[in-house]
Amino acid sequence: MTRSTRIPIILVTGFLGSGKTTLLNRLLRDRAFADSAVIVNEFGEIGIDHHLVGSAKDVILLDSGCLCCAAGDSLGESLIDLYHRRAIGTVPAFFRVLIETSGLADPARIAQVVLGDSLVSSLFALSGVVCVVDALYAQSELAQYVEAREQIAFADRILLSKLDKCGGLATDDLELVVRSLNVTADILPIPPSAQPPAALFHFNRDSGWTPREAAAHHEHSFDVASHAFRIESEVTWAGIAAWTRHLTVRYGDRLLRCKALLRLRCHVGRVVVQGVHRSFVTALDPDIQGDGHTSSIVCIGRNLERPALLAGLSWLNAPEGSEYSASADFAPWEPIQTIEATQS
Repeated sequence: MTRSTRIPIILVTGFLGSGKTTLLNRLLRDRAFADSAVIVNEFGEIGIDHHLVGSAKDVILLDSGCLCCAAGDSLGESLIDLYHRRAIGTVPAFFRVLIETSGLADPARIAQVVLGDSLVSSLFALSGVVCVVDALYAQSELAQYVEAREQIAFADRILLSKLDKCGGLATDDLELVVRSLNVTADILPIPPSAQPPAALFHFNRDSGWTPREAAAHHEHSFDVASHAFRIESEVTWAGIAAWTRHLTVRYGDRLLRCKALLRLRCHVGRVVVQGVHRSFVTALDPDIQGDGHTSSIVCIGRNLERPALLAGLSWLNAPEGSEYSASADFAPWEPIQTIEATQS
């Protein structure tokens, strides 16, 4: 199954009480998302009026036509089971999966199931991570809970809820704090209840990850940060393998997430790299042209040393046939020249 035919997964995260379930309820009433399946960590308020599908007690059909189920002991097993039921026709066809995490969940651990399980990753592709942030209480929550910081840092898109209860100045300050944790994500307000939120959940695979302007000289000293790089160099398969191995060995679980669109030597399109902790998935997608002749890289983690991250990019220059050496402090190849580098 190719990347374009795998079923996209959108991970919806956010701290306790941020409004994830409220937003999903609105989303699932939109006809544009009637072909979705939803997996929740625990049954909440989704689907007030629903009925069981056949005799399957763990899968429900919402009024909108969407499927909803609760992940049991294994999220991977739940995904494969849903896919099997779809294939044999015992549940309606679905063409995307929304996974709602609990308020204290580590989104990296959940994404790792999608990227680290070979069977799951052959059937599903992580399309994007959406984080809902409570504009009323985020500042205090971010100061107290590493989970809230990691959820924001991990996201591709950050949605601000309850803005109608905040002043404009407080909202501006919150955006600076959020940007200090994540320099690449879109930060968008959740539209009023009269407007459909579906547009917030569409991801363009060809857009890449564009660094935004970070909050300069901010006073926050969070342990979680994101680092973005743009490079001109073409890379090799051996270089990608060496670089991802280097990240795994050096940072381990401190690396929450890695995203890259890399220009491969003598090939059309981009190599898409998705990494979570120690799990990496790479695939050449000829349909993604990227941003001109550049490659984009984002590394998100706890206490990552930026100079070491920058030096480690030289592993991408490894010639075909070479291998990564964990005993080497740095790659013996020419350094990668970055044309743009941003950090939070």
